[in-house]
Amino acid sequence: MNGSLKEFYLSHGLSIDNALENTVTEELLEDVLHDYWEGIESSALEIEDALKAEDYKLYTVKVHALKSSSRLVGIMGLGDEAYEYELTGYEAQKGDEAAIAKIKNGTSELLSKYRSYKEIFAPVFNG
Repeated sequence: MNGSLKEFYLSHGLSIDNALENTVTEELLEDVLHDYWEGIESSALEIEDALKAEDYKLYTVKVHALKSSSRLVGIMGLGDEAYEYELTGYEAQKGDEAAIAKIKNGTSELLSKYRSYKEIFAPVFNG
């Protein structure tokens, strides 16, 4: 990894403190972050597929995973947004039309933010 991970995190408004609290060492954080980075597109596609299928139970599970993994690596804002969609997913599972509308109208923006981290972290992993 090039440069200081702490400096990189700070320059992108990410929480290095949360990330290190969760992963304990910088080396483990690098490994976990690399896995997060590599899985962005496949995870985003799984969320999109669940939404297209109107499978709100699977959608909720996948958004929960996005919340947890984002928070694990210190991307707290995205984790918090994913949490909102997780809660909304529970309501959508009950047939709540407002929740379903929120999910249908907002998930693409959530996933756009998520996918942006592919580019943000590219310099870290591509040198």
